[in-house]
Amino acid sequence: MRAAVALSLVFVAHAGATAMYDYKPGEFLVIDGGTSPDKKFSIVAGESKSGDFGIYLKDAQTKKLIGQLEEVATGLDSAPDAYHAHWAPDSPPVRTGI
Repeated sequence: MRAAVALSLVFVAHAGATAMYDYKPGEFLVIDGGTSPDKKFSIVAGESKSGDFGIYLKDAQTKKLIGQLEEVATGLDSAPDAYHAHWAPDSPPVRTGI
């Protein structure tokens, strides 16, 4: 099953600081507001087993990653609370911002 995800990215200034988190390889944490209203999907931040950080769409029921949300800027922050998701009431589409 593929979920259509529309992203609208907003940059929020961080008063000179970045929000960092040291993930273990394969560890993924739900971002702020990252659980869909129907609880079927979640947006997570984490590191792949190869150590690459990213933001991903995850099937909340099977716990499997659906795919990386490559449009999300991840250069400054890695903490899951640095990213915010805003779901439509019927789940997809979602907007994310940092």
